[in-house]
Amino acid sequence: MPKAPPPNWIVRSETEQGPLSSEQVIALAQASDLEETDVRALSQTLAYALSNRFFPRSVIKVVKQMNKGPSELEKLINELRHAETRLTRAVILYSQIQVNFPAIKRGISDPNITYRKDLDVALLNVEQINTSLARSSKKHGAHFTGNPDKRRQRDERRRAVLSAIFDTWHATGRKVTISTIGATSERTGPLVDFTNSVIRCLTDPATDLKGETIWSEIKEWRKLQSLRDTSVLITDK
Repeated sequence: MPKAPPPNWIVRSETEQGPLSSEQVIALAQASDLEETDVRALSQTLAYALSNRFFPRSVIKVVKQMNKGPSELEKLINELRHAETRLTRAVILYSQIQVNFPAIKRGISDPNITYRKDLDVALLNVEQINTSLARSSKKHGAHFTGNPDKRRQRDERRRAVLSAIFDTWHATGRKVTISTIGATSERTGPLVDFTNSVIRCLTDPATDLKGETIWSEIKEWRKLQSLRDTSVLITDK
């Protein structure tokens, strides 16, 4: 089963109250039995995670795109060469074939003539593009604009948002954990409900995260908490 695409986060300018409206803060607090001040503080933390400056375009990604440009251009030129060869064969083959379209008998112009002209134009266009790109590859740089790394990219915004949610939950004295339904192995519980209630306010269209995804992020959050606790102990000593 293919993995679901990452949520479409609503990126907003940073404000004092954060991305959650007053109405959303009240609703979230009531639904999860939290203090409004806790949810309001969460919103202020989320402001940074969903701002334009939190995750600027990766410098590493840009460098990879620049490095990959020439090789991807060469691939394109090779594909065009193959297309040119195949189109040449098609033009020659079609010049020796006459399809008996029924419309010809009703005085309508022969579609074979139109199609042959279109095929000739297509071949000419491919030849011109191929020639132009081949020359450009020797004179100009090429910048690849796609994803230079086909491995699945981690949703950094999701990690930042969920970490803020877990921190808030933890600060209220609640355990950052979820339940598992034995028969279906479904991850559920109050933290899952609260997390998705917040996520729905921050995505367009409103999106729920799978319980398994939330559980995976909880485990990462716990690792970070463990490192923090160790750091505190060392500092105290």
